[in-house]
Amino acid sequence: MGIDNTNKWLSKAKAYLTDMNFSLTIAIILLCIFWSSQTPYFFTLYNFTNMGFSGSVIGIMAAGLTISLVMGAFDLSQYAAGTLAAVIATTLMLDGLPTWICFVVAILVGVCCGIVNGVILTVFKINPFITTLGTQLIFRALCYIITSSQTLYINNPVMGFLGQGYMLGIPTSVWLMVVVYLVLAYVVRYTSFGRSVFAVGANPHASFLAGININRVRILGFIVSSTCAALAGVLATAQLGACLPQNGVGSEMNVTTAVLLGGLKLGGGKAKLSGTLLGLIMITIIDNGLTLLSVESYYQMLVRGCILVLAVLIDSIRGGGYK
Repeated sequence: MGIDNTNKWLSKAKAYLTDMNFSLTIAIILLCIFWSSQTPYFFTLYNFTNMGFSGSVIGIMAAGLTISLVMGAFDLSQYAAGTLAAVIATTLMLDGLPTWICFVVAILVGVCCGIVNGVILTVFKINPFITTLGTQLIFRALCYIITSSQTLYINNPVMGFLGQGYMLGIPTSVWLMVVVYLVLAYVVRYTSFGRSVFAVGANPHASFLAGININRVRILGFIVSSTCAALAGVLATAQLGACLPQNGVGSEMNVTTAVLLGGLKLGGGKAKLSGTLLGLIMITIIDNGLTLLSVESYYQMLVRGCILVLAVLIDSIRGGGYK
């Protein structure tokens, strides 16, 4: 009996030590130690607050992208969809509509973008990478058309609190990100849709034979991804106090890197939202440290590229790949 308990304990310990979350946690601790040795400004409340502000937008998008990638569908249109939602919501605010209505409209825009992506994928059977690459251009073009390529400045107390306010000493944007992760964690763990997402990502054919409506799951997965993008787009506008039609251009891979670092399998069927959150923290800490050390932007771009390649390499070693 004692031997069995020991074996179970050793088995659990081995599983924990080989888990991606454990590796990321160790990497984050080592990064914090390294950056704190390089600059006295790293371990300050002000700096951690700044990291919370900067990481919350990408974090919300990464949560939605995790759902999309788990079902085996790459979503490159997130930043464009989020910016489109923010542009429309900001335009309505400037026209005098109540703030809450503008927020609802922004969410509906995200839902519509997700439906467009999902329908193109499921009805016309176009690869999700190509699908979202095309819709990314469409959504982005609409942003420029609606704003006439101009920045929309906004002075709204609700937006100010959302993007720059605090609750219990923590940025409101961080609380919003936490709520998004908790809601999606519940959906993934306790709903039939959450279980179906993993099943479809792992084996679409077997899922179909099991009676799962694959098309419905994929459309809903894209809706989740784009809705999170819409929230993030509005949050980015709230933080800046302005809506930029070009917001997020060239930053699409930052979200993907956070998700891949979290241990997601590119072929679908395997991921953890906790891993995505740790991947986000790691990316945010790296960017913050490089900025504090005044590293040139193109070197920062080089580091991000290397991290993305490393994340994809890890996935490849673990047997990832699109199916």
